[in-house]
Amino acid sequence: MAECMPSCGKQAKRKYSRQPEVAATAARDNTAGAMRLIIVSGLFAIILPFAIGLFATKKRVGLDVSERFLERLDEIPSGPTEQQRQLNSDNLKTWVADHSVSAAQYARRVMPMDILYLLALGSFLGLASNWLAADMQWPASFAGVPIRIWLWLLPALYIVTDIVEDLMIATFMTCPRLIEPATVRALTTIKSIKIGSVGAAMLQTAVLGVLALLWGKGA
Repeated sequence: MAECMPSCGKQAKRKYSRQPEVAATAARDNTAGAMRLIIVSGLFAIILPFAIGLFATKKRVGLDVSERFLERLDEIPSGPTEQQRQLNSDNLKTWVADHSVSAAQYARRVMPMDILYLLALGSFLGLASNWLAADMQWPASFAGVPIRIWLWLLPALYIVTDIVEDLMIATFMTCPRLIEPATVRALTTIKSIKIGSVGAAMLQTAVLGVLALLWGKGA
């Protein structure tokens, strides 16, 4: 037993001496995995708008759907008069009735592709913000602050609001009886929150990128 104790002590010492090396390897693997996710989500966020644009052409889905009017505009582009271009419940019901094929394409083809896009963009913004924040030297006073959770708030808000918007649009296109003044106002509100949250999330990522360049661990 006396002979075993020195060798056991050496094994224990080697085990504990390797712990920092194992931790560093795990950290590098986590960083590489996060970077792969950022690259893949960023690529999808770039490619999908082009794919949607190639599919949702004016010839294939009509002027209004090609303009993505319910997501981007405050009017119906094809309305023959100024009054009929106003985006309200009556005009939208009339539009769905008169453009049933375009409405079906909007709901069943464009909206699923848009959901893929918003998931890619939201994931990219959240992952990139967290990766940049992890690369920065934060003051000691931030030690107890859950920075990574806070940095996901804006991307998550964008993802949720855009999904709700897409589901509402798909519902309106397939069940026009649900188009009412209150539901159209709700859609407009959701759209405003979506635009504000994605803009703020992009700004957050850009600011963190600049800060990481100036005060990052490798700067």
